[in-house]
Amino acid sequence: MAWREELNVFFKTTSIKGFKRVFDSEANVIKYLWTISIIALFSVAGLQCYTIISNFLSYSTVTLMVQKNGDANEFPAVTICNQNPFSFQGEISYGEYLDHLNDNIVTKHEELLRKLLKSIDLDETEEIWLLFNNILSAKGFYTGLTPEEVGWHGHSFEKLVLDCSYFQYGGLLNVRKPCTKMANITVSHHPNFFNCYTFELIRDQQTVNILDITLILHNQLRRKEIESPYSFPKLYGAKVAVHQPGTFVDVEENGIEIPPGRSSTLQLIPEEIDRLPKPHGNCISKESSPYPNLVDLGGKSLKYNYQACLYACFQQELVKQCQCIDPNLLVYININDKKQRVCQKLTKNSSVEDVVQSVIDLNCTFTAIKDVHNCLKTCHPACSETKWDTRISYSLWPSQRELVSFYKTIGFLQRQDILEDYGIFLEVEKLEEQGRFTEAYQLLINSSNLQENVVRIKFINTGRDGYKKFLEVEKYNSADVVSKLGGLLNLWCGISAVIIIEVLEMIMRIISRQTIHTNKVSTIRN
Repeated sequence: MAWREELNVFFKTTSIKGFKRVFDSEANVIKYLWTISIIALFSVAGLQCYTIISNFLSYSTVTLMVQKNGDANEFPAVTICNQNPFSFQGEISYGEYLDHLNDNIVTKHEELLRKLLKSIDLDETEEIWLLFNNILSAKGFYTGLTPEEVGWHGHSFEKLVLDCSYFQYGGLLNVRKPCTKMANITVSHHPNFFNCYTFELIRDQQTVNILDITLILHNQLRRKEIESPYSFPKLYGAKVAVHQPGTFVDVEENGIEIPPGRSSTLQLIPEEIDRLPKPHGNCISKESSPYPNLVDLGGKSLKYNYQACLYACFQQELVKQCQCIDPNLLVYININDKKQRVCQKLTKNSSVEDVVQSVIDLNCTFTAIKDVHNCLKTCHPACSETKWDTRISYSLWPSQRELVSFYKTIGFLQRQDILEDYGIFLEVEKLEEQGRFTEAYQLLINSSNLQENVVRIKFINTGRDGYKKFLEVEKYNSADVVSKLGGLLNLWCGISAVIIIEVLEMIMRIISRQTIHTNKVSTIRN
C-alpha cells in the first residue's frame, strides 16, 4: 500500500525527535523504550493543549487595574435630598391624610378590613398590619400624589439651598461661580425624600480644573413661630449620591448620609471601568440595551445603567402580574408606562374599598418583585461606566469664628425668611447691639435649632491628580493560544512548524504514487 510505505518513510525522516530512534535502534528494548516515551510525552502535551484550547473557548477574562496620570474627563453629577421630605405645608397635608385613614377607615372598619385582608391569604395579623403600615407611611402618601403635588409637598430649591458654588483653579486664584450658571439643576422625586435635586455640570463648562461644590442646606425643622399640629419622627441632615451624569441613582439605596451641624468633605476618586461584551463578558452597550427608552417619573430620558435596568424590569413584571405600576420604583421603560394604573394609590378622600385595593396591590407587588430571576438574567452592568470612590471627613460647623460670615452670607442672599425661622435670632441681634458678642456667639453655637437645620457639603474631585482605570481583557487571544500550543508541542514532542511542510510533502507523494499506479492499471487494461 502506497500510503503505508510513505507513512513509514515519513516517520523515518521526520524532524520530530524520537521517531527515528524507534526505527534506527537495533535492540528491541530501546525501541520499546522510545515508543513508550513518545506515547507518554504526546499524552502530556495533548492534555495541556486540551486545557489551553478549553480555556480559550470558555472566553475567560482577567481584570487589569491601570493608574492613569492624566486628568479625568468628567465631573460627576450630584443628587442631594433632604432627609425630612416635607415642607411645612406638606406636613400639614400629610397629617390630614393620616387623620382621614385613621378616623374614617381604620377605626370604623377595622373588622371589615381584617376580613377582607384575610381573604387574600394574609392570615398573619403581623403581616397584615405590616402591609397596612406601609400605606400609612410617607411612601403610601407619596403614591397618591401627582408629580406636581409631590413637588408642592416637598422642599423647593429656593427654600432648601442657601448657597451653591463651583470653584475652579484659575492660575493662583480660585474662581468661584454660582451653580445656576455652571450646572443644569433638575428636580426628581423619591418616595422617601419627595424632592431631590441633581446638579450636572454643563458640557461647555466641563473642564478638568473643577475643584469642588459647596452646598448649604436649610432643613426647615423646629420652627418656633409656627408649630405643625402633627408630630412626626424627624430625620435630620441630607442624603447625597454621586453618579455618572444622565444616569439613574436611587439615593435611598446608594446615598451617603450627611449629618447637620457639620461641614462634610467628600473626596471623589474616579474609577473608569471597561467591560467586555459577549462572548467574553455579559456587559450591555448602548446599542444592546434591553430597554433603550428608560425615563424617570418626570419623563427625563436616562442613560443605561444596571440599577435602572433592574427597576424597569421589575416595573414590567408588575404591569404583567398586577396590571399597575409602582411609582416607588422610579424608572419606566417608556413614557407610556406612566399611563398605567398606579398601585396602592390613596388620597385624602379614599374609601375603605380603595384602602383594601391598595393592600391587595401591595401584596401583589411583593410577590412580583420576589420573582426577579428573569430580571437578573436580562440586566447586566454597562460596558463602559465611571464610578467614584468616596472618602468623607467631618468638622464642626459653623464654628464661632465662622458665624459672622455665615449670617453675612444669608443676609447677602436676602434670605430674611430663613433668619426668622430661628427663634433665637432676635435675641442674638439684641446681644450684638449691646456689644455682648461673646454671649451672642455662644448662644448661636449652643442652638440645637441651628445645628439641626444647617448642613454644609463640599465635594472635591481628585481626578485632576490621576485616576484608576479597570480593564476587562481576554485571558487568551488567538495569538496567545498559538504561541502556547507551539511552546508545549516543541517542549514535549519536539514538533515545530516545519512538520506542516513535511506532512504536505508526504500527502503529495501519496497522491503522486496513486496517480502513477492508476495510469499503469489503465494502460494494462487497454
